[in-house]
Amino acid sequence: MNRQTVTINGPEDRQRIATWARNVDEGTIVEFRKKTRSHEQSAKMHAMLGEVANQVVWYGTKLKVEDWKNMFTASLRKAQVVPGIDPGTVVPLGIHTSTMTVDEMSNMIEAIYAFGADPEHPVTFKEPQPDTNSGSPSPEADDAPITSSAKPEVSPASGSPISPLNKAELIECCRKLMEIPAIKELEPQAKRSVLEAAKDGWKETLHPDLHDHLKSFFVSADAQIKADPKVYPSLRASAFQHFAEVLDCKAADIGGEA
Repeated sequence: MNRQTVTINGPEDRQRIATWARNVDEGTIVEFRKKTRSHEQSAKMHAMLGEVANQVVWYGTKLKVEDWKNMFTASLRKAQVVPGIDPGTVVPLGIHTSTMTVDEMSNMIEAIYAFGADPEHPVTFKEPQPDTNSGSPSPEADDAPITSSAKPEVSPASGSPISPLNKAELIECCRKLMEIPAIKELEPQAKRSVLEAAKDGWKETLHPDLHDHLKSFFVSADAQIKADPKVYPSLRASAFQHFAEVLDCKAADIGGEA
């Protein structure tokens, strides 16, 4: 048998795998892995990285899309950095995106949104529109250099489905954290303290698998607290739009306008 790949969607797929296992030669290697990220997620990530590359000057330098992709991936995966072969160089390990799962890519997109929400380096993301005339990019192409002008037009991806129970918890968590920047009676420092306490409380409540979502809510709310009053309304509206998309709910469900 040559190399075979099957996506498990039901009993028939499981039966097919069992049949193969009974008939293959000894020494055959079997690998089970989570579904990798979708074409739509990959395209959206590239478009967002293009916006970051076009709009952000990083310590006096305009970085390329590929550089930003490496930076976000290294941050997301807490990449280990080791000395390079050439003296004075360092190399981050394990930063390829081609093997990212749907969940990892969803977290990657949220991390880019959170970065762009920081008033120290604000980024305006243009939500792409569906393009029925062009093909989807290949996931394996993620590790090839991409120019900042490449902005695939696809519908926004919201990542893998969230269970109803987790979704309800995340909606409530998001709503509570997003309420804090809007408390007019509190000074920014007091809001920050309340936000920190809320984050710690939800960290104890939520399953560890949901902590990346909590981090995104916190970073967004914190950015709103720090934001210039002129930027605050649009920043807050963008946050509601993004989190409503991620949680597959209405903006009003998490405290936004109906």
